[in-house]
Amino acid sequence: MTDHGRALKRPRSTTPHSRGRLRSPRAAIPGRPRDAAAPAPLRAYYAHVETPFGPMLVVGEGKLLLAIKFGVTANKIAQGVADLHHELHGKYTLIPSDTKVRALAKQLQDYLAGKRTGFDVELDLSHVTPFRRDVLLACARIPRGQVRTYGEALAEDLREQC
Repeated sequence: MTDHGRALKRPRSTTPHSRGRLRSPRAAIPGRPRDAAAPAPLRAYYAHVETPFGPMLVVGEGKLLLAIKFGVTANKIAQGVADLHHELHGKYTLIPSDTKVRALAKQLQDYLAGKRTGFDVELDLSHVTPFRRDVLLACARIPRGQVRTYGEALAEDLREQC
């Protein structure tokens, strides 16, 4: 490989786990992005919310709900965000913003306090498997205050589809 007549050396990685291994040759070519095929991560906003069910992280923006992480105490927010980043497959850069999540948090708090019987949100379930999506949607159809097992909820869903 040359750059205007000069030979380019492949730089060696300096991380302790890869000493002696060569970096990708793509990284050594000036002006070429490191990974042109990888799309830039999307942005998603989160807030730490106190609810009657305990503290949680709510991820979304406006009326778009992406994820809820239950049981995240104030001293565990960083770990909760890291867990969510993993669960969302690194597709999103998670940014703290009480303002952007306020409407979602208010609906959730009101629902869990018994002030609401439903939600006015859009769900983004693109990061879950088709089976998990079906389970979550079946659970969402269970009326407030009622309980179903996963099997009962899915059986009802299957009957409705037939």
